[in-house]
Amino acid sequence: MDIMELKEAAIFLMGSSNPRLVFLEAFLSLWRMTAETSSTLQYYKCRKGHELLVLLKQITLKTFKMFMSNLCMESNSALKLDKTSRKSTKNESARKVSKLQSDL
Repeated sequence: MDIMELKEAAIFLMGSSNPRLVFLEAFLSLWRMTAETSSTLQYYKCRKGHELLVLLKQITLKTFKMFMSNLCMESNSALKLDKTSRKSTKNESARKVSKLQSDL
């Protein structure tokens, strides 16, 4: 699910002065609620013995960075597309003629 599809979530996240912290706290709260209902998740460890809950903050911050990177790429692509579509709708020869006439 795209977090920006939910208008309320997008406004809340982007309207914050620290969207990274909001994302982190929301994600960790959701994880804690899930972990409370599942005892398997609460005590899950990797082969080296690291608890999943300890690594979860790092995972969440990297996920946020990925989301924001994708959002920026999509915004830049939309801006470039808008710029090229505006450019192509203008009549280039008419613009050149009016520029030459204005120099006279």
